Amino acid sequence: MHPFLCRLLAATAAFACLSATAYAQVSACKPATVTAPPRGKDGAAPKLIDVPANPAHCGVGLTLKPDPGVTLWRCHVDDAPGAEPADPWTDAMLVMRDGKPAQVFRDDAMVGQLQNMQVIRADLDGDGKAERILALWNAQSLGMGVNSWTIYAFTADWTLIRQFDNVKDWGRRSIVAAPAGRAGCDIAITDYVDSLNARGQAGISLEARFHRLRGLAFEPASDRPALRRRYTNAFQKARDATFETSDPDEGDIAGWMSDRSATPAP
Repeated sequence: MHPFLCRLLAATAAFACLSATAYAQVSACKPATVTAPPRGKDGAAPKLIDVPANPAHCGVGLTLKPDPGVTLWRCHVDDAPGAEPADPWTDAMLVMRDGKPAQVFRDDAMVGQLQNMQVIRADLDGDGKAERILALWNAQSLGMGVNSWTIYAFTADWTLIRQFDNVKDWGRRSIVAAPAGRAGCDIAITDYVDSLNARGQAGISLEARFHRLRGLAFEPASDRPALRRRYTNAFQKARDATFETSDPDEGDIAGWMSDRSATPAP
Protein backbone atom coordinates (compact mmCIF):
# COMPACT_ATOMS: atom_id res chain seq x y z
CA MET A 1 0.00 0.00 0.00
CA HIS A 2 1.21 3.50 -0.82
CA PRO A 3 2.83 5.17 2.27
CA PHE A 4 0.65 8.26 1.94
CA LEU A 5 -2.50 6.12 1.90
CA CYS A 6 -1.27 4.28 4.99
CA ARG A 7 -0.77 7.56 6.84
CA LEU A 8 -4.19 8.81 5.73
CA LEU A 9 -5.92 5.62 6.90
CA ALA A 10 -4.06 5.73 10.22
CA ALA A 11 -5.03 9.36 10.81
CA THR A 12 -8.64 8.63 9.89
CA ALA A 13 -8.74 5.67 12.26
CA ALA A 14 -7.22 7.71 15.08
CA PHE A 15 -9.77 10.49 14.61
CA ALA A 16 -12.62 7.98 14.52
CA CYS A 17 -11.35 6.39 17.72
CA LEU A 18 -11.07 9.79 19.40
CA SER A 19 -14.57 10.73 18.24
CA ALA A 20 -15.99 7.48 19.55
CA THR A 21 -14.33 7.77 22.97
CA ALA A 22 -14.55 11.51 23.57
CA TYR A 23 -17.84 11.10 25.41
CA ALA A 24 -16.14 8.93 28.03
CA GLN A 25 -13.53 11.55 28.87
CA VAL A 26 -15.83 14.01 30.66
CA SER A 27 -16.78 13.51 34.29
CA ALA A 28 -17.56 16.03 37.00
CA CYS A 29 -14.75 16.95 39.36
CA LYS A 30 -14.86 15.19 42.73
CA PRO A 31 -14.75 16.16 45.48
CA ALA A 32 -16.09 19.70 45.13
CA THR A 33 -18.16 21.66 47.62
CA VAL A 34 -20.63 24.41 46.77
CA THR A 35 -21.63 27.41 48.86
CA ALA A 36 -24.62 29.51 47.77
CA PRO A 37 -27.11 31.92 49.33
CA PRO A 38 -30.08 30.21 50.99
CA ARG A 39 -33.22 30.11 48.89
CA GLY A 40 -36.51 31.37 50.22
CA LYS A 41 -39.73 29.41 50.24
CA ASP A 42 -40.56 28.04 46.77
CA GLY A 43 -37.24 29.39 45.49
CA ALA A 44 -38.04 33.01 46.35
CA ALA A 45 -35.14 35.47 46.38
CA PRO A 46 -33.76 36.24 49.84
CA LYS A 47 -34.24 39.70 51.30
CA LEU A 48 -31.56 42.24 50.39
CA ILE A 49 -29.71 43.84 53.28
CA ASP A 50 -27.60 46.98 53.72
CA VAL A 51 -24.00 46.74 52.52
CA PRO A 52 -21.23 48.27 54.67
CA ALA A 53 -19.42 51.30 53.23
CA ASN A 54 -17.67 50.14 50.09
CA PRO A 55 -15.73 51.48 47.08
CA ALA A 56 -18.47 50.48 44.61
CA HIS A 57 -21.14 52.61 46.31
CA CYS A 58 -23.39 49.59 46.79
CA GLY A 59 -26.49 50.18 48.87
CA VAL A 60 -28.16 46.80 49.34
CA GLY A 61 -27.24 43.27 48.36
CA LEU A 62 -26.70 39.69 49.41
CA THR A 63 -23.83 38.35 51.44
CA LEU A 64 -22.01 35.03 51.38
CA LYS A 65 -19.24 33.84 53.71
CA PRO A 66 -17.41 31.00 51.98
CA ASP A 67 -14.33 31.03 54.24
CA PRO A 68 -13.37 32.38 57.67
CA GLY A 69 -12.50 36.05 57.38
CA VAL A 70 -13.90 36.31 53.84
CA THR A 71 -17.20 38.00 53.02
CA LEU A 72 -18.66 38.31 49.54
CA TRP A 73 -21.27 40.90 48.63
CA ARG A 74 -23.26 40.87 45.42
CA CYS A 75 -25.01 44.19 45.45
CA HIS A 76 -26.87 46.96 43.63
CA VAL A 77 -24.85 50.11 42.95
CA ASP A 78 -26.49 53.34 44.09
CA ASP A 79 -26.56 56.35 41.79
CA ALA A 80 -23.17 58.04 42.04
CA PRO A 81 -23.29 61.65 43.23
CA GLY A 82 -22.60 64.40 40.71
CA ALA A 83 -22.44 63.95 36.95
CA GLU A 84 -23.87 60.74 35.52
CA PRO A 85 -21.04 58.48 34.25
CA ALA A 86 -21.10 57.52 30.58
CA ASP A 87 -21.32 53.81 31.39
CA PRO A 88 -22.72 53.43 34.92
CA TRP A 89 -22.49 50.22 36.89
CA THR A 90 -25.75 48.57 37.90
CA ASP A 91 -24.35 45.89 40.20
CA ALA A 92 -21.04 44.91 41.78
CA MET A 93 -19.32 41.97 43.40
CA LEU A 94 -17.17 42.71 46.44
CA VAL A 95 -14.63 40.36 47.98
CA MET A 96 -13.84 41.57 51.50
CA ARG A 97 -11.04 39.92 53.46
CA ASP A 98 -10.13 40.81 57.00
CA GLY A 99 -7.35 43.40 57.04
CA LYS A 100 -7.09 43.74 53.24
CA PRO A 101 -8.56 46.17 50.68
CA ALA A 102 -11.81 45.09 49.12
CA GLN A 103 -11.67 43.59 45.65
CA VAL A 104 -14.33 45.19 43.44
CA PHE A 105 -15.72 43.67 40.24
CA ARG A 106 -18.32 45.04 37.88
CA ASP A 107 -21.46 42.94 37.75
CA ASP A 108 -24.80 42.87 35.96
CA ALA A 109 -27.64 40.66 37.11
CA MET A 110 -30.71 40.51 34.87
CA VAL A 111 -33.91 41.64 36.65
CA GLY A 112 -31.94 41.98 39.88
CA GLN A 113 -31.40 38.24 40.40
CA LEU A 114 -28.45 38.66 42.77
CA GLN A 115 -29.06 35.33 44.51
CA ASN A 116 -27.89 33.31 41.52
CA MET A 117 -24.28 32.94 42.61
CA GLN A 118 -22.15 30.18 44.04
CA VAL A 119 -18.66 29.44 45.29
CA ILE A 120 -17.20 26.07 44.38
CA ARG A 121 -14.11 24.63 46.05
CA ALA A 122 -12.10 22.34 43.81
CA ASP A 123 -8.44 21.38 43.56
CA LEU A 124 -7.74 22.52 40.02
CA ASP A 125 -3.98 21.96 39.82
CA GLY A 126 -3.79 18.80 41.92
CA ASP A 127 -1.58 20.23 44.65
CA GLY A 128 -3.94 19.26 47.45
CA LYS A 129 -5.26 22.80 48.01
CA ALA A 130 -8.71 23.74 46.79
CA GLU A 131 -9.07 26.82 44.64
CA ARG A 132 -12.25 28.92 44.81
CA ILE A 133 -14.45 29.32 41.74
CA LEU A 134 -17.01 32.11 42.00
CA ALA A 135 -19.85 31.85 39.48
CA LEU A 136 -22.30 34.71 38.90
CA TRP A 137 -25.40 34.28 36.76
CA ASN A 138 -25.93 37.37 34.58
CA ALA A 139 -28.76 36.85 32.11
CA GLN A 140 -30.94 34.48 30.11
CA SER A 141 -31.61 34.97 26.41
CA LEU A 142 -34.95 34.80 24.68
CA GLY A 143 -35.67 31.85 22.44
CA MET A 144 -33.37 29.04 23.56
CA GLY A 145 -33.07 30.50 27.04
CA VAL A 146 -29.27 30.41 27.07
CA ASN A 147 -27.85 31.39 30.46
CA SER A 148 -24.79 33.65 30.61
CA TRP A 149 -22.41 33.55 33.57
CA THR A 150 -19.23 35.25 34.71
CA ILE A 151 -16.69 32.90 36.28
CA TYR A 152 -13.87 33.98 38.58
CA ALA A 153 -11.09 31.66 39.72
CA PHE A 154 -9.24 32.51 42.94
CA THR A 155 -6.48 30.91 44.96
CA ALA A 156 -7.30 29.48 48.38
CA ASP A 157 -6.52 32.90 49.92
CA TRP A 158 -8.79 34.71 47.42
CA THR A 159 -6.17 36.11 45.08
CA LEU A 160 -7.72 36.44 41.63
CA ILE A 161 -6.25 34.14 39.00
CA ARG A 162 -8.55 34.73 36.05
CA GLN A 163 -11.98 35.94 35.01
CA PHE A 164 -13.99 34.20 32.26
CA ASP A 165 -16.78 36.32 30.77
CA ASN A 166 -20.01 35.35 29.01
CA VAL A 167 -19.77 31.61 29.72
CA LYS A 168 -22.86 29.87 28.37
CA ASP A 169 -25.00 27.44 30.37
CA TRP A 170 -22.46 27.13 33.18
CA GLY A 171 -23.04 24.72 36.06
CA ARG A 172 -21.03 23.21 38.86
CA ARG A 173 -20.45 20.21 36.58
CA SER A 174 -18.51 22.53 34.28
CA ILE A 175 -15.59 21.72 36.59
CA VAL A 176 -14.45 18.36 35.25
CA ALA A 177 -11.87 15.79 36.24
CA ALA A 178 -8.52 15.99 34.49
CA PRO A 179 -7.72 13.22 32.00
CA ALA A 180 -6.27 9.97 33.31
CA GLY A 181 -2.66 10.38 34.35
CA ARG A 182 -3.02 14.01 35.49
CA ALA A 183 -4.15 15.19 38.89
CA GLY A 184 -6.60 18.03 39.41
CA CYS A 185 -9.62 19.36 37.59
CA ASP A 186 -10.22 21.51 34.52
CA ILE A 187 -12.75 24.26 33.86
CA ALA A 188 -14.94 23.83 30.79
CA ILE A 189 -15.61 27.20 29.17
CA THR A 190 -18.64 26.92 26.93
CA ASP A 191 -20.30 28.82 24.11
CA TYR A 192 -22.81 28.18 21.34
CA VAL A 193 -21.14 28.37 17.93
CA ASP A 194 -22.14 28.06 14.29
CA SER A 195 -21.37 24.62 12.91
CA LEU A 196 -21.90 22.22 10.03
CA ASN A 197 -23.06 18.65 10.49
CA ALA A 198 -21.69 15.64 8.61
CA ARG A 199 -23.93 16.48 5.62
CA GLY A 200 -22.78 20.08 5.49
CA GLN A 201 -25.99 21.50 6.96
CA ALA A 202 -25.61 24.69 8.97
CA GLY A 203 -26.70 24.82 12.59
CA ILE A 204 -25.35 25.51 16.07
CA SER A 205 -23.39 23.45 18.55
CA LEU A 206 -22.41 23.78 22.18
CA GLU A 207 -18.64 23.96 22.33
CA ALA A 208 -16.59 23.22 25.46
CA ARG A 209 -12.94 24.23 25.65
CA PHE A 210 -11.05 22.97 28.66
CA HIS A 211 -8.65 25.10 30.69
CA ARG A 212 -6.15 23.74 33.21
CA LEU A 213 -4.42 25.61 36.03
CA ARG A 214 -0.65 25.53 36.02
CA GLY A 215 1.10 27.71 38.58
CA LEU A 216 -0.94 30.89 38.76
CA ALA A 217 -2.18 30.88 35.18
CA PHE A 218 -4.75 29.04 33.11
CA GLU A 219 -3.86 27.52 29.78
CA PRO A 220 -5.73 25.37 27.26
CA ALA A 221 -5.61 21.72 28.28
CA SER A 222 -3.46 20.25 25.51
CA ASP A 223 -4.07 16.65 26.65
CA ARG A 224 -7.78 16.64 25.88
CA PRO A 225 -9.77 17.82 22.88
CA ALA A 226 -12.26 20.64 22.89
CA LEU A 227 -15.71 19.15 22.28
CA ARG A 228 -18.81 20.09 20.35
CA ARG A 229 -22.32 18.75 20.60
CA ARG A 230 -24.77 19.62 17.85
CA TYR A 231 -27.98 21.27 19.04
CA THR A 232 -30.45 18.64 17.88
CA ASN A 233 -33.92 17.75 19.11
CA ALA A 234 -32.36 15.08 21.35
CA PHE A 235 -29.96 17.61 22.88
CA GLN A 236 -32.79 20.10 23.36
CA LYS A 237 -34.78 17.49 25.31
CA ALA A 238 -31.77 16.66 27.48
CA ARG A 239 -31.10 20.35 28.12
CA ASP A 240 -34.75 21.06 28.95
CA ALA A 241 -34.75 18.15 31.41
CA THR A 242 -31.70 19.58 33.16
CA PHE A 243 -33.21 23.03 33.57
CA GLU A 244 -36.48 21.63 34.88
CA THR A 245 -34.65 20.42 37.99
CA SER A 246 -31.74 22.87 38.39
CA ASP A 247 -31.83 25.84 40.75
CA PRO A 248 -30.59 28.27 39.67
CA ASP A 249 -30.49 27.64 35.91
CA GLU A 250 -27.33 25.54 35.87
CA GLY A 251 -26.25 23.55 32.87
CA ASP A 252 -24.80 20.04 33.05
CA ILE A 253 -21.71 20.25 30.88
CA ALA A 254 -20.19 16.97 32.10
CA GLY A 255 -23.43 15.16 31.38
CA TRP A 256 -24.18 16.83 28.06
CA MET A 257 -20.67 16.35 26.71
CA SER A 258 -20.57 12.71 27.80
CA ASP A 259 -23.12 11.88 25.11
CA ARG A 260 -21.84 9.84 22.16
CA SER A 261 -22.84 12.64 19.79
CA ALA A 262 -20.16 14.98 21.27
CA THR A 263 -17.14 15.08 18.97
CA PRO A 264 -13.77 16.87 18.96
CA ALA A 265 -14.09 20.52 17.91
CA PRO A 266 -12.14 21.79 14.91
